[in-house]
Amino acid sequence: MKKHLTYLATTALLASPVLAEDLTVTSFGGAYGAAQMEHMIEPYMKESGTNVLFEDYGGGVAEMKAQVEAGNILWDVVDIEVIDLERACAEGYLEVIDQSVLPDGDDGTAAADDFIEDALANECGVGNIVWSVVFAVNTENGEGPKTIADFFDTEAFPGKRGLRKRPQVSALSLLTMIAAAAFVTSLPLALGEAALRQYQG
Repeated sequence: MKKHLTYLATTALLASPVLAEDLTVTSFGGAYGAAQMEHMIEPYMKESGTNVLFEDYGGGVAEMKAQVEAGNILWDVVDIEVIDLERACAEGYLEVIDQSVLPDGDDGTAAADDFIEDALANECGVGNIVWSVVFAVNTENGEGPKTIADFFDTEAFPGKRGLRKRPQVSALSLLTMIAAAAFVTSLPLALGEAALRQYQG
């Protein structure tokens, strides 16, 4: 399994008000967003007295860029994938978070030591969940793929594949693993190239 971090990041903008009656949080909606609302946002509103407006976000940096360039910041907090976090932070669409103000853990451990690994690796975000890419195989037609390389080998294992629409966090990351394996084993690099053509086609 490949583990990933999803980050909460504060959107940039000096033009945004320092204090606001409401806090606008954006996330990915669906069951994921509903779970965040129930277990994170509603308890926060109850404890802090702050009203949180929860909006859906489709990923990428285009909406953040548009808000920054227009000087009309609508979001305060964005639940964002690391690939988008890195770009948005580098291009100045996000505020830098002062990590020194993050609270210690319940046992007094400093935030920098208490958070999961790499949760504070980017200065504009704080990692808040860990997720993984897993494979599910229909075995009705016999034994299925057992490795990433097998997954892309459509001659040995014919049939449909399902991947996320964003190659940066699905196909390309898997192909990178194949290339790395080919570097240290006899696995042909041509397999990775063929897999990429299959994905693009």
